[in-house]
Amino acid sequence: MFTSTFSSVLGAIILISLLPWFLIGVLAVLFVYVYAAAFYRASARELTVPFYDLDGLCRPDPTIFFFFSASW
Repeated sequence: MFTSTFSSVLGAIILISLLPWFLIGVLAVLFVYVYAAAFYRASARELTVPFYDLDGLCRPDPTIFFFFSASW
């Protein structure tokens, strides 16, 4: 199984290396991928909200329940 997969991957690499214009396209795609990954990591780091901030937003205010109980 390993030898079959390895020989398939090695054969694909050899065939691709025979076409240098294809390698230029691969390098361009790799550059775009690295740029997008760096942009995503930076924006995800900036958008993270600590858990305690979300906890205060999701928990209801107890004074609202006081007003409802007082109106009955």
